[in-house]
Amino acid sequence: MTRIFNWLTNISKSYFVVVFLLFLLLAVNRSLFHAGFFYLHDFTHSTRIAEMGRALADGQLPVRWSANFGYGFGMPLFNFYAPLPYFLGALFWLAGADLILTLKILYFILSALTLLGAYLLGKKLAGRSAGLLLATIFLLSPYRAVNLFVRGALSETFAMTFFPWVIWAGAAWLQERQKKHFLILVLSLAGIMLSHNLSALIFYPFSALFLLVYALCLKQFRLLDTLKVLLPLVGAYLLSLALTAFYSLPALLENQATIINSIFGGYFHYSNH
Repeated sequence: MTRIFNWLTNISKSYFVVVFLLFLLLAVNRSLFHAGFFYLHDFTHSTRIAEMGRALADGQLPVRWSANFGYGFGMPLFNFYAPLPYFLGALFWLAGADLILTLKILYFILSALTLLGAYLLGKKLAGRSAGLLLATIFLLSPYRAVNLFVRGALSETFAMTFFPWVIWAGAAWLQERQKKHFLILVLSLAGIMLSHNLSALIFYPFSALFLLVYALCLKQFRLLDTLKVLLPLVGAYLLSLALTAFYSLPALLENQATIINSIFGGYFHYSNH
């Protein structure tokens, strides 16, 4: 009888989690179910998606050159800026979705992945209630809302989506040593780099430090054992850099051929903001 009661309790809790997360997801994205699209500061996403789609249709892979930007002269936009969000959007666009619907799909996918990743991370660290709390806080955080619904910072929000997945996958691998967690860790790190390289510069060291502390706690501060465990994690970070080298290396080595210094002065100087 006790087993049946425990089973029913777990089932009811699981249903509550699903219903709660689904309600939260729909509530956050309610504006996507209206006709048209809301005003954003960065309103160029649709053109970037279309340019990515045209380049893919022309046989570019990876896509580097946009033929119609740069006042019609073309420019190597995707050599330097956020290929992943626009690649994913281009797939929906090439499949037949119009640009407005494509943007709405991207927004919805972002929220769904953020919600699930934050829930899994909270649950891994402190249980189911913590998972629900972290999912709610992360999804409703003001900075994320401003990025999505005011600034329209699609690439930065894409990168933020992978943050909880990196920590969750790293922590899960340290506990269980399963290949699937290692793979998710590598792909999530690569997703950050391909979505917003500045976020990668910030988050790679932070996440590595967090996982180091977590590993030390799991191993009760036995340093030699911890170092053996950490070597594969170092490999995961290096592998993610190798997977994204087609983008990160040209962006790093060829930026001197651009007018990149112009974004650090004049109107764009930090003191003006």
